[in-house]
Amino acid sequence: MRRVMLLALLLTGCALGGQAAETPAKPASDGVEPAFVVIDRVLGSPADPDAPLPWIVALHGMGDRADRFVHAFDGWDGPAVRLTVAQAPEPRGPGFSWFPVRVGEDRPDILTPAVEAQAAALASAFGVWDDTRAVDGPPIVTGFSQGGILSFALGLRHPDAIAAAVPVSGWLPDGLVPPHPPAGSTVPIRALHGTADTVLPFVPVRRGVDRLRAAGFDVTLQPFEGVGHAIPPAMRAAWWSALADATRTHAGRHTVAPQGRSR
Repeated sequence: MRRVMLLALLLTGCALGGQAAETPAKPASDGVEPAFVVIDRVLGSPADPDAPLPWIVALHGMGDRADRFVHAFDGWDGPAVRLTVAQAPEPRGPGFSWFPVRVGEDRPDILTPAVEAQAAALASAFGVWDDTRAVDGPPIVTGFSQGGILSFALGLRHPDAIAAAVPVSGWLPDGLVPPHPPAGSTVPIRALHGTADTVLPFVPVRRGVDRLRAAGFDVTLQPFEGVGHAIPPAMRAAWWSALADATRTHAGRHTVAPQGRSR
């Protein structure tokens, strides 16, 4: 049973109660933004589920789907939040991929611009999605594997679009590591990674985080000894704790709610 649970966490991630709504994101007026498929849920027990809530956007790994990764939050024990799980656009086996190549294929000429393009598309989509959701501030973005890569990229390249980033088993191509923080603003990045990960090895991730810290970014890396490319229970508990801390700290920049309600 333990092996089955760990495998499920590796292949998916996991979500909580409440009915999921699967809808394509509204395209931007210029037609450039991809129509991502998304699933929305309310986690926790808010007094009013329609009131503005802190917002988490979650991004799955390669070959996964939104309707599986949403279960990475089953049993959520943190504060009430609104969760949006986005699905990658590229079909890959039984699921979907955010990029046309794997990290292990060593094709930075393809991977780096693909990461940059997907991060930009998501940052643009967040501005559309928050017009149709009662959210309290910009999203805390998180993701596993490829979703972790995008969480890093969004935190570094699009800090104005998010409140914080929590990458899990992610990494950032060298070509996307800025030499210094942007002149405007930065956001906290709280990464989690297994030391026995053979898909996205820990040592290059640690070196990248050290470079970012030296450049002035607010980034930390929490190692999990002996953990591979998976989210076992102890790591999931730390992941949820980091997300809960981020929602308590960074919620509060109100915008306009659906149907013109103040939020």
